[in-house]
Amino acid sequence: MGAGSEEEAFAALLTITRKPWPNRRIVEILDEALGRQGRLLVPLDAMRARHPRRIDAWHRFNKQRGFISTYSR
Repeated sequence: MGAGSEEEAFAALLTITRKPWPNRRIVEILDEALGRQGRLLVPLDAMRARHPRRIDAWHRFNKQRGFISTYSR
C-alpha cells in the first residue's frame, strides 16, 4: 500500500493480529524506514486514544486463559 493508505494498512494489520495493537516502537521504526513522517503512527495512536483500556482487557483475558501467569497493572 502506498502513501496515503496508512489507515487502510492499519485496519488490515488488525485483521491478522491477536494482540490489542501492534508494538508502537516497531511501527515507528517502519515509519522511519519508509519515510512516512509519522503517518503510520497516526492510526495506532488514535486507536489507543479511543480504547485506553484495551490492553488491560487483553491481559485479563489471557490471564483467564492461562497464557499470562501474573498481571501487574
